[in-house]
Amino acid sequence: MQAEKQYPYIRKYFVVINPDGSEEVREDKMFQPDFLGFYTLLAAEMGDEKTRVKLLERADKLYDPVWVDGTYHYKYFDTDYAFGAEPAKDAAKPEKCGCSKKDAANSNTCACSAKKDAAKSDTCGCAKKEKPHVAVPMGSLGLGKCCKEKFQSDNVQDRLFGMSRALPKSGLWKMYNQPFDKEHFTEPAISDVDIKTIILKRAVYDRSKRALVVSTIGSGAEGNTGFKIINLNPGRKYVLADNGGKLAELSNVKDYEVKFNNKVPHDFVLVETNAKNK
Repeated sequence: MQAEKQYPYIRKYFVVINPDGSEEVREDKMFQPDFLGFYTLLAAEMGDEKTRVKLLERADKLYDPVWVDGTYHYKYFDTDYAFGAEPAKDAAKPEKCGCSKKDAANSNTCACSAKKDAAKSDTCGCAKKEKPHVAVPMGSLGLGKCCKEKFQSDNVQDRLFGMSRALPKSGLWKMYNQPFDKEHFTEPAISDVDIKTIILKRAVYDRSKRALVVSTIGSGAEGNTGFKIINLNPGRKYVLADNGGKLAELSNVKDYEVKFNNKVPHDFVLVETNAKNK
């Protein structure tokens, strides 16, 4: 690919190696403020594992990632709604602004109290409430000059880092040039995953081995959870194993609900046998 020929030159210019061995990205105004996310994704796409790991380490250090409802997120600033906010609910409860003396004395009404908070407002004297997972303003994180208008990250970069963690070499190229065929959507898969309790590591069907592999990361806390296996052929027989031990033999079913304790990691393997139902 043409990108593979250009990548060494791109990396040499934009990726900076610090004396302590850490790596960062030179600020690229084209991708501002997401340049670290874009170049981390580029390293993953090119199969440059060393650079990908180093840049993700920098992202972890700068953006303070958090687990939320079973998903991994990097804190970001959203001028409208931060991750976790509910626009519809928030719109139904507009902030009461225009601080009268009565309101000024009641911080629960309009989040402003006396002159100190009133001075923070551009329009009505109401202090801006902190939104969930909002990053503090701190200027450019590359090698450029700091600007008060810039913020740590945004929701685009949050997703770029997530893709960078999961993407194999040439993953985006394969997605566009070798898309799933029609048969893929008829093969065993999973559905109804409880994302608030399950940290899903992988769910992939190996057509050559006629096997569905589902791996989860343990939460460390006791609790039952589950998911559903779909697209089963009622005319076929299957064997389902959990961490190497047989869990169930399936036949004459189109789907199957899997329940398990999420405290420890699990590796589920569903294999279609050669036997057919009579």
